[in-house]
Amino acid sequence: MEFSLHSATHGPIEVKPIPLDGVNPGNEQLGLALGSFGQLVFQEIAAGPYRLFYNTWNIKEKFLPELRDSGPVLQLLVALKGPFINWVKGVGEFYLLQGQYNILYTPELHAAVYFGEPEEFLTFHLHFPMDLLYHYLGIFPTLQEFIDQIKAEKPTLLFPEAGWTTSEMLRGINNLADLPRGKDFSAYFLDLKVKDLFFNLLVQKYHRGKGTISNKNLEGVRNARHFIEAHLGKMLNVSTIAKLSGMKVHTLKKYFKQVVGIGLADFILKARMNNALFLLREQPDMPIKRIAWMNGYDHEENFLQAFKKHFGITPKNIRSNEMRWP
Repeated sequence: MEFSLHSATHGPIEVKPIPLDGVNPGNEQLGLALGSFGQLVFQEIAAGPYRLFYNTWNIKEKFLPELRDSGPVLQLLVALKGPFINWVKGVGEFYLLQGQYNILYTPELHAAVYFGEPEEFLTFHLHFPMDLLYHYLGIFPTLQEFIDQIKAEKPTLLFPEAGWTTSEMLRGINNLADLPRGKDFSAYFLDLKVKDLFFNLLVQKYHRGKGTISNKNLEGVRNARHFIEAHLGKMLNVSTIAKLSGMKVHTLKKYFKQVVGIGLADFILKARMNNALFLLREQPDMPIKRIAWMNGYDHEENFLQAFKKHFGITPKNIRSNEMRWP
């Protein structure tokens, strides 16, 4: 791993490599750092022009590590668990709440992250080439200003306000680590997955639907969507969602449908059903009753009826592979 860690209270922090016993698809490295601050685990995967980092920060005390990486860095940052207070030389301080993302360019990375309390934090970083920006410039012309800043070697963030991930994005981030074996194929696979993820996060920030909408209401809709997807097992009250999003109920309903493409109630149902389908496939030993509960259904029978009505197939069929739908 090319980056270095340092702390004013702990001095240089050594990241020791963890042997992988040769069982790693693609070019993968693991690093471990231990101290009174806690335990840090860094997983790096390199394939083609991309470098992926899945970082786990098990923090035991207040901690302010500084990170340096030589050469220009163009990266996607995602807070998978826990809020992050970041500082980057040339950019200043910026925040990422759990589930938020931004894209950062620095000609030479000098950054710090503040951990204010003992907790486990998870971050995802994707280092990517300029070609990826040009790939989508025709669809998202607002990228040109960011590209110009990069050409001028000015440290900058793409989004003045961080974006919110969707459940599809989070699954895509997790799937990036599941590279198929074979160097050439893994690079090809990763390129497809990264482009899909990048398109989704740009759509999430830039798509406004048909008609006009203020930036405030647009961010409110995105906040509402994130809240729904993060609380599928809770009683989702529209008034509560609107209040948390800083919008009135009728305003949220109007603009949610404009931006997302379907009504608020329909989206909640669809999000729950898609999450249930994912759990049925990925967690074959998880009881259906628990899957129902995790998606807001106290009674399994009500869940079974809703699932069959939505997909035209029962959870039992999914589990038994009797039908490959949807």
